[in-house]
Parts: sequence; C-alpha cells; structure tokens
Amino acid sequence: EQRPVTPVDLRGLRVLVVEDNATSRDILVSQIQSFQMVATGVASGEAALERLSAPEQAFDLVLMDWKMPGLNGLETTRRIRADLKLDKTPVICMISGYAREDLMQPAERAVLDAFLHKPVNQSFLFDTIMGLFGHQEAAIAGDLMRLPADTLDTPQDFTGRRVLLVEDIEINRLVAMEWLASVGLEVDIAENGAEAIERLDPAHHAAVLMDLQMPVMDGLEATRRIRACPELAAVPIIAMTAHALKGDLERCLAAGMNDYVAKPVDPARLFAALARWIKPADGVPVQGQAEPTTLAAPDAPEEATAGPLTGLSLPGIDLADGLARANRNAALYLKMLRGFNRSWAEAARRAEDDLAAGRLEDARRAIHSVKGVAGNLGAKTLYARGQAAERMIAEGAFDPASAIWRDFSAALNEVAEGLASLPLEFAMVAPVIDGDAELDAGALRQGLAALVALLDDDLGRAQAHLERLRPTLTQRLGAARVDAVLACIDDFDIDAAIAGVKQMQGELERDD
Repeated sequence: EQRPVTPVDLRGLRVLVVEDNATSRDILVSQIQSFQMVATGVASGEAALERLSAPEQAFDLVLMDWKMPGLNGLETTRRIRADLKLDKTPVICMISGYAREDLMQPAERAVLDAFLHKPVNQSFLFDTIMGLFGHQEAAIAGDLMRLPADTLDTPQDFTGRRVLLVEDIEINRLVAMEWLASVGLEVDIAENGAEAIERLDPAHHAAVLMDLQMPVMDGLEATRRIRACPELAAVPIIAMTAHALKGDLERCLAAGMNDYVAKPVDPARLFAALARWIKPADGVPVQGQAEPTTLAAPDAPEEATAGPLTGLSLPGIDLADGLARANRNAALYLKMLRGFNRSWAEAARRAEDDLAAGRLEDARRAIHSVKGVAGNLGAKTLYARGQAAERMIAEGAFDPASAIWRDFSAALNEVAEGLASLPLEFAMVAPVIDGDAELDAGALRQGLAALVALLDDDLGRAQAHLERLRPTLTQRLGAARVDAVLACIDDFDIDAAIAGVKQMQGELERDD
C-alpha cells in the first residue's frame, strides 16, 4: 500500500482516540501518527470528556468507539456537543464493529461527522480525515487509483488476459467493455452477483470487476460467497460503483474486495487498479515496453463535437465529458445517448411509485442506477442531483415536495427531453462496412445462427458480424431488413433484434 502524503496544513492535526480496547487503541494511535498527526489515546467516554475539558490542549478530531463500558460513543458525543463549552468543537468520527450507519436514527447520525467500520483500514481512515478537513484530492482512495504520472500515458497491455465484468446496466457495461478492450482484455459478462458466482472460473479469469448495486444478488454478497469458496477465493475482485453512502469503501474491503474504482470510471484509475492485480500474459511486454496508448482523460480539452457529433448540442449533457468517457468512440457514445430514455426517462415516476408502496430499497437502487448512467453520459447536473436524491431516500427522509427531489426530477426531464428530440442525423449511425464475398445458403444460415448467439452476449460483436453479412442479406432480403435489426441493436432492444434475425432465417429457409 502506498504511503499517504499528508497535506502540510494537516500535519500536526491533534486527534483524540477514544477506545476501550488497548490493542485497537494502539493501532489507531499508530495509524494517526503515520499520517504525521499527533494522537492521544484514552480508554473511556468519561476520560474523553475529562481530556477535552482540559484547557491546556484542544483537539481537532475525535475518533470515537461506539460500544464502551460506562458512557458509550453516542452518549459521549452528545455530551461533547451539548455540555462542554469548548472554544473549538472537534470533528467527531464514530468507529464501530457492531452498528451500521444506515440503521441509525436520524437524530443519532446528526451528531456525527463521519462513520467508520471496524476493522479500520488505514487507507480509508486517511480518506475520511482528508474529506472531513477539505482535502479530498489527497485521499488514498484517489492516489491508489493512479499509477505514477509518467506511466499514465502507457497503460499496461493485458492481451491474453480475461476478466469477468459484473454489471446489470447495459450502458455501464458498454463503457467498461470499451476501456477494458482498449488494453487488450477479453471480457465475460454477468448481470448480477448470482451469475458472477456461476460464471467465475479462476482458470480463465484474472480478476473480477464487480458492481455493488444489482438485483438478485448485490456485489458485496457475491464477494462474500466467492471468498467463502476455496476454489474461487484467490481471484482479485475490484469494486466498480457510483457509491454514495459513507462506509462503502470499508464495506468493500470487509466483504473481501481487493480494490475500488468509482463511477463514472476514470480510465487512468481503472488501468492503475488493473495493473495492481493482473500480471501480463506470458510473452506480452510489461508496462513501459508496450507502444504508448494515449488516454482520453475525462477532462481532455479536445473538441468533443468532432466527426459524427459535429453540430450536436444536448441540454444537461457535457458532450466533451461523455465522449471522453466513451474513449472518444462516437458510435458507442451515440448508442449510449439513444439508449438512455428507453430505460431511465421515467425513473423518477417509478421511484415515487416504489416509495409510496414502501419499496424504499428498490427506489434507492433505481436512483443510484440513474446517477451512474448519467455520469457516463456526461450529464453532470443529473449525476450530482441523483447523488443528493439517493442520499435523501437512504436516510428515510424522502419528500416529493422537497427541493432535492424537484431538482433531481427537473434534471432528469431536461436530459430526457433533449434526447427525445435527438436530431434525425444522429438517430442512426450504421456505416456500411465491406463484408465478406457473397455467402452461400449454408454459410448464411450459420452466420445468422451465430448472430442470434452474439446478440445475447456482445452487442458490439453482433453489430460487426451483421455488417459482414449485410451484402448477402441485402441482396437476398433487401436493405430495409438489415437496417431494422441494426436500429434495434442501437436502441438496446435485443428481443426485437433477435426476432428480426429469426424472421430473416425463416424467410431464407422458405426461399431455399
């Protein structure tokens, strides 16, 4: 683990560690000292109140154990806030191995500035302190996702390696697959945790990229089950999620995950995480020896509307950011834009219905998903307002009349309405590619059968395969039939695309 680099203004930060277990207290004190901060340990809530009341020393931060004999952590915190007349009230972070922050009462959460789970990971402790004191850019969760600056433009070549991508949302899968393929990785797909457990093969998969929020089985539970299975336990698991709630990083480590990449994905951080856990295949050059691959960083200043996107302007969407996150693949980015409304335009209304019916978790997951997709599209305002809406729902404070919910709904409507009126010239991007020579009847039937299988597995390969069949299919059935299936692929309407292919299969059989 990289050593944290503490900002100069936080070196010497005065921290009081309140922990009745001597071993745990010594560990926390040692961790704080490693950050070049000053740590003082006490063994009880009563001792903490006494130490904080002493006029000769003030503290900037208190790390407060939850479960202690005598005064517990919450009661001690309340007394610090209400009873002590301090010139400077310290920031208070609760640490517990017994309680979950999301199960606390709002009044209990209100007296705390942060919450950490035991065992406390040094990286996440540093992250939390940096965030509390306004130095998010110094957090290890950011630094660990980056390789040294001189290697960012030459990501590792993973040709010959295969990973399992576990993600339930098609748009997010497409973005991840684009970046993974750009460094030579082959990708298998699972759409939830249960499928991941079934499909994971340690002999073939060098790592798992695991979403957290999924139906059927979430990523944390899937990770726990993988770690409990001796045959699977050694495979590295990298979390990929548009996290919102405090403690997500810790929960990932506690479940057995090895690393963490936040959505929307920054390719440099993704590649850095991959390089930490995946070795190049035999015979593939190690990092620094491969031909440089220029990263399309999300903040790259290049003109986003070049090529197929020239003249396109969409309300609520930063096209430069979205195109960069799609690896400047204009065709992929347009697919993502066209697919948004089909799945997410009515997300606010559906969430309201779920909340009215008491399905709080379903509503929260839906908003979480909208937020993640918005980040990949470059819909920055929708992403930020989705984050606030998700937090409100998770805290049990949903109010459809609140400014938070109104702002989220307005941002979603702005994006959806803009995409609904996507100009015709951007509605279809299906360039004709020179395909194989005219196929005989047997080869064409085999090609269509393979296309059906690809539609269930890999849309990018399915589209490329259909383009190779296009000349013969056009000659036999007409261009409109092929274009109709391509349109279904572009709209992520896989069932309709498969139905169109099977209809072509039937017509060809009758003709033959």
